[in-house]
Amino acid sequence: MAKPMRAALLALVLSLGMAAPTLAGPLQDGVAAAQRGDYATALQLWRPLAVHGNDAAQFDLGLMYDHGRGVPQNDAEAAKWYRLAAAQGNADAQNNLGVMYAHGRGVPQNDAAAVKWYRLAAAQGVAQAQFNLGQMYENGQGVPQNYVTAHEWFNLAAVHFPPADTARRDRAVHARHLVAAKMNPAQIAEAQHLAGSLPPSAPARSAVPYYHVHRYCRHIAATAGGSEEIFAMCFQQEQAAYDRLKRAWNSMPASIGRYCTKMARLVGGSYEILETCVDSESRAAGGNGSLQFKR
Repeated sequence: MAKPMRAALLALVLSLGMAAPTLAGPLQDGVAAAQRGDYATALQLWRPLAVHGNDAAQFDLGLMYDHGRGVPQNDAEAAKWYRLAAAQGNADAQNNLGVMYAHGRGVPQNDAAAVKWYRLAAAQGVAQAQFNLGQMYENGQGVPQNYVTAHEWFNLAAVHFPPADTARRDRAVHARHLVAAKMNPAQIAEAQHLAGSLPPSAPARSAVPYYHVHRYCRHIAATAGGSEEIFAMCFQQEQAAYDRLKRAWNSMPASIGRYCTKMARLVGGSYEILETCVDSESRAAGGNGSLQFKR
């Protein structure tokens, strides 16, 4: 019974996966339109995707309302779209939503909420969120003041800003030096110990994206007539794919991770689809493909 059910489940997943290019087209077409300043076209392409739950399109709509590009500037609308994308694990949206809470733009000012969203984005390797979190700890906003923790986040931000982004890297280094000047000898020793565990050229830390596996598997089961057995199998396979991805995520090129994350989200958020995409892209790039996921 298990093999026929698995075959049926894979067929359902693959049938959803075939829809990815039809969604990727409007998303990328919207990016191209925005890059040439045609925000009306970008809005027309992104809004239907955003309404149907595409987190990248939701984030892009948030940016449009945030900066008044193609639409009247509206903090409340920007915060709304950032929140929808952030709830799906979009790290850039999480950071931007944190900014909205920190400054009371479109939402009530709330330092604790800002820290919450900064922390989620920082954990996914967003350097700006790491810098923002360092400021919160330095100033005791939303968290107890802690210079050592602030120093650690500023250090991570300085490492993780792209080498070409010299202005923000220099700002993070300067902030780290300023907070170090406020620390006592014991705190400096602790900060040096923490800094010593992070190589100066360490790549940006990243995390396997968050997908709503329960919702995704309910959709798969509903497509198969509402079978609880299909749901249980889907959930088990998604969990297994997530565990394999978690072990291998930081060993793959970041460009493959970003591309496959978007592709898997376009079909509803599936770790099996994400793993298949990573495997395929790694092989195309001359890597070992699925070998990297073996225990």
